[in-house]
Amino acid sequence: MKRMSILIAAALLLAVVTRITSACPFCIAPMQTWSEMVSEADVVVLAKLISRTEGADGQSSHAMVEVIRIQKGAALVPEAKQLRIDDYIFGQPGDLFLLKGKLQDAGQPAFVDTFATGYEDPVTSDSQSPIKTVSATKLSDRSEAGVASPEAAAQPSMAQEPKQLVWDSVERVSEAAFTYVVSAPDPSLPATERLKYFVRFLEHTDALISADAYGEFANTQYEEIAKLQELYPREKLRAWIANKETSPERLGLYGMLLGLCGTQEDALFLRRQIGQPVNDDLRFGVEGLMGGLLLLERENGLKFLEETRFNTPGVSAMECFALVQALQFVYAYEPDLFSKQRLRSSMHPMISHPEMREIVIRNLARWEDWDVVAQLGGTYEKCKIDDPQTAAAVTGFLLTCQKSDTATEAQKTTAVELLDVIRADNPRLVKTTERQIR
Repeated sequence: MKRMSILIAAALLLAVVTRITSACPFCIAPMQTWSEMVSEADVVVLAKLISRTEGADGQSSHAMVEVIRIQKGAALVPEAKQLRIDDYIFGQPGDLFLLKGKLQDAGQPAFVDTFATGYEDPVTSDSQSPIKTVSATKLSDRSEAGVASPEAAAQPSMAQEPKQLVWDSVERVSEAAFTYVVSAPDPSLPATERLKYFVRFLEHTDALISADAYGEFANTQYEEIAKLQELYPREKLRAWIANKETSPERLGLYGMLLGLCGTQEDALFLRRQIGQPVNDDLRFGVEGLMGGLLLLERENGLKFLEETRFNTPGVSAMECFALVQALQFVYAYEPDLFSKQRLRSSMHPMISHPEMREIVIRNLARWEDWDVVAQLGGTYEKCKIDDPQTAAAVTGFLLTCQKSDTATEAQKTTAVELLDVIRADNPRLVKTTERQIR
């Protein structure tokens, strides 16, 4: 089980490496934010639930909502005060919902949406329903009615192709959440301008708001986040990190932000939060706290982490892995904090760690640390029987080393000699690895 945890962690590290310069390094996989969804939508409406029915006696599930505000796409929505959504909406009458819709070809399969007025009885049978299904969702019909959409005006040929409005999102919201969503800066603006808005909502009491604000940071490149050091609230970040109710996946971001804006006092705080190694397999966010400490304390912070993780026997492999992630972060994003050789040498003790050696060897190959090539013959002998993943990592390291422009002739010779040994012992492994890294 422990080996499986490390393999999962290794996959996460690879995902982080492949996302370098594309998103926040200590955030979970980026998600689509509300500002992006609103930007892509043709219609955005705030509505209040009037009634809903699960459907009975041949009647389909549907809900009636009252339009409160049309934020976007007013030309595509009729004057009706009520809308019928042919889907079941979870909520109670009076709850507010954000409706988001897109136009699509009428021939495409989709939920039917209708507009209605004067609707009172939600359980009336379909045959007697006063709901009037109109063709207002078709651009051609809207044009005939004298209500041309901006899209139709820009592209007259669209009037010949019937379109229908499909509600692709119905989200229960508070008034505060709706205001937050529709007030968010456009995704086309520079990230530094956008984050000035979202930083205020990172721990908002409304879960939709706080989650979306976090998502905006998760989608932003580190270089852009780092430009706004003076904007981040030190005291609040410390309170959020110390609060056991804070969502664990956000701790990494908060630790990194505190590292960008903090002081020596905050470095001592991060040391306490990181603490001594624990026996738990996984602590979400501790890698970001470590990264923040390295930003603030540099060499002193690195020595603290090395002594308490890499150089202390019996430390949880996941705690060691968190430090590997923190080192990967500064190596990739803050190259001026440490020399490359300092970070490479920091990893060396983990080559002998049974649960960490595969990850570390692959990482050192990416970092072109050929100084360890002579050690890997012994590593292969230890792992060739019961640890094929590490054996493959050693083989990949040697194959990369022998072709690298940064390796010395002596290092290349050592790599070739060790490869000959592995090839004689397990030719299939060498051939398979050659195909994988070609």
